[in-house]
Amino acid sequence: MYGGSDIAWRTNGSEWHKLRTLVVQDILSNISLDGCYALRRRKVREIVKDIYRKIGSSKVNVGDQMFLITLNVITSMLWGGSLQGEEKSRLGIEFRQVVMEFVRLLGAPNISDLSFNPK
Repeated sequence: MYGGSDIAWRTNGSEWHKLRTLVVQDILSNISLDGCYALRRRKVREIVKDIYRKIGSSKVNVGDQMFLITLNVITSMLWGGSLQGEEKSRLGIEFRQVVMEFVRLLGAPNISDLSFNPK
């Protein structure tokens, strides 16, 4: 959030362009992403080991695992820490469900989408 409105919902104007520039230059720059290479590599290794441990003992939802690794890498890059253990799985799956519901609601038709002209 920046000034009460984040980049995703801000109207396309000068403030949005400033935020976009900040994100692209500071957060998504090659230097920043290269600096996180070891972190990304470590997180991928952790998830592969976790999946390998589960072979034969439980089902593995690969979609959930990929979402968790993405969430963990992003939170580690932005805030310097990530979730661990059971908390990681529980919160990651809960967050994924919230995101899926949000996407479903955005794609659902709304009565205001219809433009009808009552005469």
